[in-house]
Amino acid sequence: MVPPREKFTPYFIKTYGCTYNLGDSLKIEALLKNMNFIKTQIIDQAEILIINTCAVKHATEVKILHYLSQLKTSFPTKKIIVTGCLPQIGKKSLQRIENILSVHDLVVKPNEIHQIPELLGSKLLSTTIESKSSVVPLVERKKQVGIVQLSEGCNNSCSYCCTTIARGKLISFNPENIVNQIKKQYSEGIKQFYLTSQDLGNYNFQGEKLHDLLYKISNLQGNFQIRLGMLNPDYLIKNQAELMPILNDQRFFRFIHIPIQSASNDVLKSMRRNYLIEDVEEIIRNFIKYDKKFTFSTDIIVGYPSETLADFEMTYSFINNWRPFVLNVSKYSVRENTLAKKMKQLTSQEIKLRSKRMHILYEEYSKNLRSKWIGWKGNVFITESNSKQNYPLSRNLYYIPIALKQNSSCQVKKTEIIELKNYSLIGK
Repeated sequence: MVPPREKFTPYFIKTYGCTYNLGDSLKIEALLKNMNFIKTQIIDQAEILIINTCAVKHATEVKILHYLSQLKTSFPTKKIIVTGCLPQIGKKSLQRIENILSVHDLVVKPNEIHQIPELLGSKLLSTTIESKSSVVPLVERKKQVGIVQLSEGCNNSCSYCCTTIARGKLISFNPENIVNQIKKQYSEGIKQFYLTSQDLGNYNFQGEKLHDLLYKISNLQGNFQIRLGMLNPDYLIKNQAELMPILNDQRFFRFIHIPIQSASNDVLKSMRRNYLIEDVEEIIRNFIKYDKKFTFSTDIIVGYPSETLADFEMTYSFINNWRPFVLNVSKYSVRENTLAKKMKQLTSQEIKLRSKRMHILYEEYSKNLRSKWIGWKGNVFITESNSKQNYPLSRNLYYIPIALKQNSSCQVKKTEIIELKNYSLIGK
């Protein structure tokens, strides 16, 4: 590799959206590190501004466009690179962004971020990087976590989702690259890893499925923790029996993120979600049968165009009955080029009302759900040096967040949960 120039070009990067998008930003940072670029948190000092966008919600799009406009007004001579999903969901979204940018700015597709150094004129790469899947990202600094991307794109065709439009059809990454990233970052002191993709269950590299990959990871030596990202129900319906034995390895958190979106089969059919809510309930029962403390999170969309009040009540009852430890409530948002955009929409007032009811339900049961963990004893894995309470933050096997009263130099610590303070569990 040619030695870097003495003068470094400062850049600033801002990320919107999900863990996967953060993984993209960390790959961009890895590519720019040790070359002729240096990251800065101060926009005034940066010559290049990289904005990694999200397209899931209209409200987020509005924020991003406003932010870009502010940047261009305040720093008209700085070079802006826009990447992420938003420019890729349709011509209108791309045009809105291009109307803000200047001729010297760039829009880079998510699957082409490995080309950013070259686009910026860097000649310091000794070899050509064929795809971003081979790039080992930097570590997420606050939590000291390795974000491990398993694939890009999605083979699902949900009627409300623009991510497949933005990211394209599924490309699963070579398992050798995935395992090597974990091995490399573990050797550098990283002890926790988040596996992420648009849907982990989509993973299929030349016939090798998710559980096959996880078996390879479980064969690695070392004291580390693995958190599985979003797993849609259709994979679990077909492969839960293959997945469950992997959880005997307690380096995998006994926590699952299953996005149901709705508990109405009619709405699920309209959404083009390939399962019945009864299938989801059976999945949850099986996890609880495996370990009664098993925790799960879920996502729901309220106000989908075909969702009647009766449909909403079904979802409300499902949440009240199963009480996921984490509940992500999204108000339905019209997205460009989706099938659901063509449907008759509910009023914004009705969507807000349903969203408020769901949030109130979660607040009502969430504190009681957490209080049941008081008295639990066992090992915890310290994930952050400090939380908002100025205590080290840890997770137990069930991914329950526990703030510790004492500092510890150990990564794993035996703990007892002694109290609930506001919505935070405290351990000693």
